[in-house]
Amino acid sequence: ATGGAGGAAATGGAGGAAATGGAGGAAATGGAGGAAATGGAGGAAPVCGNMIPEGAEQCDDANANQCDGCFDTCQTGDILVSLGSYDPTTKKLPILVHNCVNLYGFQMDLSGVNITLVSGGAAAQKGWLVGSNNTTILGFHLQLVPIPPASTGPQVLTEITIDPPVQPGATEVCLIADQSLLMSDMNGIAIATAAGACITI
Repeated sequence: ATGGAGGAAATGGAGGAAATGGAGGAAATGGAGGAAATGGAGGAAPVCGNMIPEGAEQCDDANANQCDGCFDTCQTGDILVSLGSYDPTTKKLPILVHNCVNLYGFQMDLSGVNITLVSGGAAAQKGWLVGSNNTTILGFHLQLVPIPPASTGPQVLTEITIDPPVQPGATEVCLIADQSLLMSDMNGIAIATAAGACITI
């Protein structure tokens, strides 16, 4: 007698021929396709304050001493410049400075803003000359009167009035953290400075 029917053909190969006296072997379909690779799991985000410098952190000493060369933002420097809270009523945005040394002059650029006025803060209290254009502010004192460190930590260096709050197409205001961010000592030499995070208005 003729053997059983041959196995059905499968994708990728013909079905096996029936053997005399027995059923034909089923055609092989090939191994199942492997699961799509998704890549390795992303690493955990850096944790500032765990005493392990990770990612973009410049330092991490996990202590409350802001003037030991490592700020609690895990950035190095003797001065930390940051942006305060925007007041939509007055349209003023404070520029904060945590200076661990005497400050004798500054210049900085901001993105996302149209500065119409700069006033107030420690610079005004010390009689500094402070000026601005649409995106840049600078200040100094002709008699080299410094702005000393504040015992309470960060202090308002000056306030900028921005109108409108952000430039068309912008969603946040940032300090530009490059060579244009300049804090200087009494000899005009740059002081190591870190820039704080952008803010959304």
